[in-house]
Amino acid sequence: MRLPWHQRVWERLITMRERLPHGLLLTGQQGLGKLAFARRLSQALLCRQPGPDGDACDECDACQQYAAGAHPDYSEVRIPEDKTRILIEQVRDLIQRLMLTSGHGHRIAVIEPADAMTREAQNSLLKILEEPGADTLIILVTARPGFLAATVRSRCQRHDIVAPTPEQACQWLQAQGIDNPLPALAMARGAPLAALAFGDRDIAAWRQGLMDDFLALATGHSDPLTLAERWAGDDPDLAIDWLETVLMDMIRLRSGSNPPALANPDLCNDLKPLAKQLDLEELYRHLERIASARRLLQGTVANQTALEEVLIPWRNRRTKKA
Repeated sequence: MRLPWHQRVWERLITMRERLPHGLLLTGQQGLGKLAFARRLSQALLCRQPGPDGDACDECDACQQYAAGAHPDYSEVRIPEDKTRILIEQVRDLIQRLMLTSGHGHRIAVIEPADAMTREAQNSLLKILEEPGADTLIILVTARPGFLAATVRSRCQRHDIVAPTPEQACQWLQAQGIDNPLPALAMARGAPLAALAFGDRDIAAWRQGLMDDFLALATGHSDPLTLAERWAGDDPDLAIDWLETVLMDMIRLRSGSNPPALANPDLCNDLKPLAKQLDLEELYRHLERIASARRLLQGTVANQTALEEVLIPWRNRRTKKA
C-alpha cells in the first residue's frame, strides 16, 4: 500500500537498502498504516528487480511468492486469535526460521504490534538482535514504543511515521469517497486510515453526542456515573481518545490568543469559554487520568470502571486561578 504520508520515511530507508541495520523500529499512532509500510518495505527488499523508486516489481518470482504468502525469507509475528499477547514460543519459532540459510538476500521478520510481546518474548528476541545473522532484518511495528524494553529499543533504529497535515488527510480521504472527512478525521486524531475505517457510521452525529455529553458534565448538568455507563456501552476506547483531543484543545486555547492548530476546530466556540473557566493544572491532571484509564481499558478492569476514573473528577472541577 502506497500512502503519501509514508514517502519521507520510505525514501530514507530505501536509499539505505544495502546498509540497513538489523533492527528497525517503526512507530506512529494507530491508523497511519505502519504495518502496510513494513510489508511494502519487506517486499521491496525481497524483490529481484525493484523499480527506479525502489518499489517491488510485483512480477518476479520473489514478488509472486510474497503475494501468495509463501516467501521462505519472510515471516510475520502477530497476536494469536485466542490470545492477547505475543508469546515467547512465537519468538523462539521466529528465531529458528531466521537461522535458516536465505534463498536470496534478506531474511525479514515483521513483529506487530511489537509492544504486545511478553517480557519473556522480548528477552528472547534480544538474542538475535544482539547477534543477528547476515542480511537479517527485524522490523518492530508499534504505536507504543514505551512499552518495549529499553534494551530492545536501543538495538533498533527508530523511524517515526507521522500523520499528514489536516489538508493532506482531507484530500486523501475525499479521494477515497469521504465527502465530509473532518469529523471522522477529528475522531481519528488525524490518522486517515482510522478515519476511513469508520465506514458508513454517522461519525459526525456520534461525535456531537459526545460533545453534548461532555459539556453537560463539565457544567455540572450530568451525572458522571450515568455517562460512564453510556460511553462504556458504545466505544469506550474511541470516547477516551476523543476526550483527550478535547482536553488538549482546551490547553491550546489557554495558551494565548493565537493557539496552535486544534484537533477539533469546529468545536472551538463551545470549548473556548469552558477553557477560560478551567484551572490549567487541573486540565493536565485530567490528561493524566486519561492515560491511566487507557491502561485500565487494556487490562481486565471493566470499561465502565475505567471511564468512571476519568469522569467522576469533573464533579468537583476547579476554576481558573487568578
